[in-house]
This record gives sequence, structure tokens and C-alpha cells, in this order.
Amino acid sequence: MHYGSPRLRRDAKQELGEITNHFSILIANLIKSRYQDAKELQKKLSQAEERAAATQIKYEMLLEQNRNAESSRQALEAKQQELDGILAALQRTLA
Repeated sequence: MHYGSPRLRRDAKQELGEITNHFSILIANLIKSRYQDAKELQKKLSQAEERAAATQIKYEMLLEQNRNAESSRQALEAKQQELDGILAALQRTLA
């Protein structure tokens, strides 16, 4: 309690002390609750950031694998065309 009239302080000294103590406890609990909420939210944010970083790493690995697979596919296509050309040349010489 921020203010108590002189008469209230004189006539209800014990009750005013109890009200002041209850108010003080209430405010302390509100501050503590708010701190705990902020701490919990910070923890959740950190976990989400860690998951996002892990997901980004996996994405980049998959992207690299995709590039490697595409490169291999193109190399195989070139070899297939080369073999098709050799086969056609052999068929012409045999015909």
C-alpha cells in the first residue's frame, strides 16, 4: 500500500500491515511469474532457432546431393550418347 491516512494507520494498524504484506507478496509473485514466463519463452525461442539451423543444414546437404545427382545424370547421358554413336557406327560398318 502506497498511502495510508494517519487515522487509518492509527485505528487499523494491524490490518494495514496485513494489507501491505499481502500487496507486497502479490507484486513479488507477479514479477516472479513474469520473469519465469520470459525465461520459458527464451528457452522455446532458443530451441526453435536450433531446429531451424539444423533444418537449414539438412536442406543444404540435400541441395548438394541433388546437384551431385544432376551432375551424374548429365555425365551418364553423355556416355549414353557416346555409346549410341559407337553402336550406330558399328551397325553401319556391319551393314
